[in-house]
This record gives sequence, structure tokens and C-alpha cells, in this order.
Amino acid sequence: VKEGNLAGTWTAEPSADTTIRLTLAGGGHFTWKVTSQGKSREFQGDETYGNGILTLARSGQDAQPPMVGRVTWRDDDHFTFKIMAGLPDDPGLSFTRSP
Repeated sequence: VKEGNLAGTWTAEPSADTTIRLTLAGGGHFTWKVTSQGKSREFQGDETYGNGILTLARSGQDAQPPMVGRVTWRDDDHFTFKIMAGLPDDPGLSFTRSP
């Protein structure tokens, strides 16, 4: 499957009560919002993407080590983000393009 266009808003539901919204606005910026059991947390930062690797680096006071993962495309509207340093049996997060 060819690489799709990451720009836009993507949603993953890793469990029944957890939703992750990843917005890649273009220009190298992202927002990551996790809603779990009715409570939301959000952080922003800078993103880079190349050779199938997506790096999300928080900025400002939220600075942490970046999330670096491999993007595997199913089609233009679906991809899996699997953390590079994750466990071998980690299925990753399955994202779907939001309308």
C-alpha cells in the first residue's frame, strides 16, 4: 500500500472507554488528545514524517522524550502507529481519518 497523506485529524480507540485524536495540521505541528473515562488530556508539539517513521515531540512545559513510531498504511484513510521502542507483540494504534 502506498503512503497516504497524514495531514488531517485521525481517531484511534485502543479500548472501549478511550479515544485518541491526533491532528496533524501541516507545517510540522500536531495535537494529541486522549479522552478516557470522560476525562481529557491534550498536548501539542512538532511532528516529522519520513521513510514511514512519524516522530511526535511535545513542546513547551510538556516536553518529554518524543514518541517515535512506524506508520503502516492500510489505505488512504487508515494507518497503524507502532512505537519503535514498544514490545514486539504490541499491535500499535489503529487510526482512522476523521471526516
